[in-house]
Amino acid sequence: MLRKPEGHLSPPPWITVPRRRAACSDARMMSRPPRRTAALSGLLTALVALALVAGTLAAAPTAQASPERLGISPVKGRAVTDATGTSVRTRVVVHNRTGARTTRRTLYLFLRELDGTTRGLGRARVPAMGRGTDRVVRSTHRITARTVPGRYYVLACLSPRPDGSCRASQRASVLVRNTVLEPTGSTDLAFADTPVGDRSAAMTVTVTNAGTSRTGRVRTAFSGAFRRAGGTCGESLAPGASCTVGVVFVPTTDGDATGSLIVSDRRSGRVAFDLTGTGLATTLGLSPTSYDFGTVVVGTTPTETTFTVTNTGSTTAGSVTPTLSGDTDFSVVSTDCADVAPAATCEVVVGFAPGAPGTPVATLSVDGEAVAAPVTSDLSVEVIEAAVLVTPLSADFGDVAVGSSSDITFVYENFTDTDTYITDGDVNEGNGGHGFYFPFLVTDTCLGSLAVPAHGTCTVTVRFDPGIATLEPALGTHNDVFRTAGPLFEQSIPLTGEGVSTPVRGGAASAGEPAYSVR
Repeated sequence: MLRKPEGHLSPPPWITVPRRRAACSDARMMSRPPRRTAALSGLLTALVALALVAGTLAAAPTAQASPERLGISPVKGRAVTDATGTSVRTRVVVHNRTGARTTRRTLYLFLRELDGTTRGLGRARVPAMGRGTDRVVRSTHRITARTVPGRYYVLACLSPRPDGSCRASQRASVLVRNTVLEPTGSTDLAFADTPVGDRSAAMTVTVTNAGTSRTGRVRTAFSGAFRRAGGTCGESLAPGASCTVGVVFVPTTDGDATGSLIVSDRRSGRVAFDLTGTGLATTLGLSPTSYDFGTVVVGTTPTETTFTVTNTGSTTAGSVTPTLSGDTDFSVVSTDCADVAPAATCEVVVGFAPGAPGTPVATLSVDGEAVAAPVTSDLSVEVIEAAVLVTPLSADFGDVAVGSSSDITFVYENFTDTDTYITDGDVNEGNGGHGFYFPFLVTDTCLGSLAVPAHGTCTVTVRFDPGIATLEPALGTHNDVFRTAGPLFEQSIPLTGEGVSTPVRGGAASAGEPAYSVR
């Protein structure tokens, strides 16, 4: 019987070996195995060796450390409210179910509402853990102002996203309570009457967080002619804390005004304040609204006129200031305007100094500190060059008793470099060699051949004597026109006087609008 060679391995069960012959008389068969048997034995040896190598390779991963596999159980959380707001305290047990020591890991915590909405809460560090050990991880996280009131589960995850590698608390044990903003005092603010364009004195409102959680950022919103003027509201409020908002009234129109202030945060709703005030429009009146200085001669004495400013509004106008725009020959001579009260008046005197021929224009504007809009008056004048000018430009002799008379002197002024002559001076038909119509007459001899020297003057006196009137009643009003002329000029001067039995009114000469032309 053949014996197995020492070290010979049995074949795997899935290899079938042929049975040997029971008897063999052939010596050659006894001396060496058949070729087929030897071939099979070599094949068996190779397969066994291959199986051993494969078994060694398959066992290699088992000899190394197995992959990390952490478990989370249980998860607990609760909300804690203090003076700074609401925080969530968590307790999570982490299990190392691997066959090796784990490295440090991060635990991601979330709040999950009953409807499944998930909000981030924070992170916690999981220290390195030995194989088969557990670790309790505790952490505290402040909830954000965007977290709405309600009940929440705590969700602990080993990944940054709340996916399948998470474990939730068994109960919705985190309760986030409402924050409540409440006003301190009345929510109705009535401002004092304020001029249009001004700012009223500031009023202050106060709101308090009457809830048990911290508010979000406190915001303000205004409507109407009301504006914020300082205050402390703007950040979040801890439970019991307060903040203020300053409010001013800035009217832009006359009359009653209404508006509102809304103080709110994302979690507490809002507090509404009703705002009221009355705008007072200060307006001015200016008279006259336009003025024509008439015709003036270059180089003559400046003419002036007075404008009246009236406060037609319901509040003081503040400091009233007149200004001129346009030709620089116009000027503000004087003013007594200051802080003009309602219904009060003041005066502005404007003058014109003729500098060159033409038709200059300007605009007088009067404004005040509390005036909604300035008032204006348009100014105009005609400036001419003349060789000779007779002044005054009109004459009113006033009341003159019959039997007495009144004199007014007219001055001829020569603006040229040569002497000139007065060739004419009469009233309609003429009288007494000087052409005056009764009751007006000339009492000297400046007319005729008498020269007016270069840059010099000559005078003529005109007398009003109602008692010598022959073609009209002595008593009553007498009017006439003194027309005078020379080689370089022509001028008409109106005359008037009142014949009375007893005088009650004096006469006056006027430098009003002249009527003349240059030849």
